[in-house]
Amino acid sequence: MLFAAGLAIASAFESGGVIEFIADNILYRLESVQPLALSFSVMLIIIIIRIGFTNFNSMVASTMPLILTLGIISDINPVWLGMVYLMASSTSFFIPTQAIGSMTTYSLGYYTSIDFFKVGLPVTLAIIIVTLAAAFYYWPVMGLSILE
Repeated sequence: MLFAAGLAIASAFESGGVIEFIADNILYRLESVQPLALSFSVMLIIIIIRIGFTNFNSMVASTMPLILTLGIISDINPVWLGMVYLMASSTSFFIPTQAIGSMTTYSLGYYTSIDFFKVGLPVTLAIIIVTLAAAFYYWPVMGLSILE
């Protein structure tokens, strides 16, 4: 049921015009932001939005067009920004309902939602730090430029 809810949210975003509204009213304000600030902002926003999705695929289907649009209208490489986005959208460590596996283990009763959050917060912070370090130092060495 939660999987279907995630797909319904993705469908509602597209059919309700949310994607177009955000692209028209918000993204153009971010086009002149420095890469570090933009990538950090994208990660935080996507991590917060991810709390409402139980499925990674529905999250990507509903929000990836925004990130690619942002990359296109700014000087930042859309593929590089998309990689940052994918790392942020893969975080699902705040509440057990963010992933099927988490719900399964949570249902066994060995830990509480608070325990899940206590472990999830440092893991998410580590993912942000490692992703930004890789994005700015490792990916360019491997040929993925930050700027177009």
